[in-house]
Amino acid sequence: MEAQVQNLLLQYDSPFRKDANFAFICWNMIQKKEVSMNTNFQVSASQQHSLVTELKDIGPSLTALANKWTHSIHEKPSSTQEKKAMCFLCHLQASTRTLRESIGYKLYQCNEICALMKFFCTLVLFVTLNPHDLTGYVLSSVVDIDLDAWLVMTSFE
Repeated sequence: MEAQVQNLLLQYDSPFRKDANFAFICWNMIQKKEVSMNTNFQVSASQQHSLVTELKDIGPSLTALANKWTHSIHEKPSSTQEKKAMCFLCHLQASTRTLRESIGYKLYQCNEICALMKFFCTLVLFVTLNPHDLTGYVLSSVVDIDLDAWLVMTSFE
């Protein structure tokens, strides 16, 4: 789908390029597909047995609640069984570590970088430079350039 949308947008004199809603709608469809494909629910080992028992009790209520939500996402649970189903859903933890741009994905990537740094014994020193640092004198000592040479250098150099 992504390749097809890109193809439609890159065609010469494409009507899709002029349509402001086309790219937004397609991107929304792609994101929804990624969410449904990459979201998993995790439960701690200590809670698995009790949640299975509870799921057997409230199974029909979950179906009724899902039917309510297909008509309106703002529907609230009305019966006690539906309220139990809502509590059950709150116990589940969604894992989205493969869903691009999600918090889980960013945390997964951060942990991956930290693991690689520990594995390959790389330095753990990060220096952040902002545009003002280019006009300051501290950077010249960090990169080991003589101060007189630093003062005659251009910003590009």
